[in-house]
Amino acid sequence: MLLWLTAPLFGQNEGGVQTLEARVTAIVGSEVHLDRGAASAILPGDPVRILPLGGTTLSGRVIAVDERSCQVELDGDPSGILPGTPAEIDLPVDREPTPSAQPEHPAWSNPEGPWDSDVPLLAKVTPPSPEERESHWSGRWSNFAEWTDDGRFGDTFLFARSGLDLRGRNPWGRGGEFQLDIEYGVERSDTPDGQGSTDAFLRIDRLSYAWGGDRERPRRFEVGRFLQKDVPEFGVLDGVQMIERLPNGDRYGASVGFLPEPNESFSSGSDFQTSAFYRHTRGEHEELSMTGGYQKTWHGGRADRDLLLGNVRWYPRSEWNAWAGAWIDLYGSEDTAKGSGPELTQFIAGLGRRIGTDAGLNLSLSRFRIPQLLRNEFSDVTEQELANDRSDRVSLSGWRQVTSDLRLSARLDRWNDETASGTGVELRADARDLFLDRSRSSLALFTQEGRFSDVVGCRFSFGAPASVGSWRVDFDLGQHTNHDFFGDQEVLNQDRLRVRWDMRTAGGWDLSIHAERRFGDEQDTTVIGFYLQRGF
Repeated sequence: MLLWLTAPLFGQNEGGVQTLEARVTAIVGSEVHLDRGAASAILPGDPVRILPLGGTTLSGRVIAVDERSCQVELDGDPSGILPGTPAEIDLPVDREPTPSAQPEHPAWSNPEGPWDSDVPLLAKVTPPSPEERESHWSGRWSNFAEWTDDGRFGDTFLFARSGLDLRGRNPWGRGGEFQLDIEYGVERSDTPDGQGSTDAFLRIDRLSYAWGGDRERPRRFEVGRFLQKDVPEFGVLDGVQMIERLPNGDRYGASVGFLPEPNESFSSGSDFQTSAFYRHTRGEHEELSMTGGYQKTWHGGRADRDLLLGNVRWYPRSEWNAWAGAWIDLYGSEDTAKGSGPELTQFIAGLGRRIGTDAGLNLSLSRFRIPQLLRNEFSDVTEQELANDRSDRVSLSGWRQVTSDLRLSARLDRWNDETASGTGVELRADARDLFLDRSRSSLALFTQEGRFSDVVGCRFSFGAPASVGSWRVDFDLGQHTNHDFFGDQEVLNQDRLRVRWDMRTAGGWDLSIHAERRFGDEQDTTVIGFYLQRGF
């Protein structure tokens, strides 16, 4: 997905780091999907910031990459993030896609033979099959730890995790691909009354083997634990998926297996599913794609969800782009909160246009309703909430490059649900080389009306290169007015200061250290953490 249709491709450098803009396209369980991928030089482990209007910036890391999209695991709760929310991805400046110089061709080692002008030049050249290629292993080892001290209540929290992401191409001489993504984590809390706890978990996010789907074999199989290919909306599967590629480039497929529970341990065995899909594409780079699918689930042996899925993505090499997706749940007589028949439980759409080379607009729409499920996927809700709760939202954003060093942007957001409605506005200015050479700074003023509180505030960030690596400071100030509260609880001033330092070594290590201070009314919290990864 090419966001260059609505924004400049790359931001300004912060020493050895550049900032790439993206947008949230979907939230699948605990993961957030962005419209940037390998085509924009994104790799697993790259740091990400999600920028909700009127909310606290959320940090995370890329955990998986496709050609034009990536999946992000956030350090915080992604439940408040909506499709269309802006995001920023930091990556090394030397990964910027640029035309590379062509190396000098080595001397020909084979003698020239007779040449027939009626036969294609490479007609007799046979590329090696997947089984004939050398085995290749790659991956990354990542470590994250964060300590939080809540000075107001005297509580402390520690969260740490260490993970291995391993990829093997043709690992056993059969032309397939092996993938492993495993993580070990520890959570510890300490309270003044001695009621703290320590929990540890081992989580396997992916353990699969895939074969086929290449030039010689149009049929692809994947078995194990994996995110379903072409239809990630159907979720992570413990089972098998088959995909067939047709001569015109279209694909269809089916899967069967269990859906892991959306919890820390990713336990499995309670939810069985079958699904099928068809995907139509046009264009050499799949500029247009249309997908339709159906998923049937059972929870504990009882029939549960009947889900119809459809999405369209149009990203031509022009000034326009568009995308849309719809989830339709089919209910029966036993679904008393919904009643029999179809219901549009999720709809998201976006339309973007680039105006010349110095401006752009983006429009996004969304609707969400809570589906009635037996599966433990949502917090407990009443039948009345299932029947009535909804959330509709429309957002319009635009940007203009005023000078080579200054960009202005604005966002307008309007939402409503079954009981209330509200408006949000953000005005932002981004500048480079302000105060310091090669620096990058931004200032955003925002206001957001919420269902339970309203907030008015500003967000300032400043980053620049250091003698080693680069540093960045984020400062958020917000005044929260709570509905139906009086006295000291009615208006709360809550602020946040965050400092981060990043560096990359010649040996391939990436290190990020951050410290955060949350202060103001009824808030007194200190956070210290680091992220360390090594690719191989």
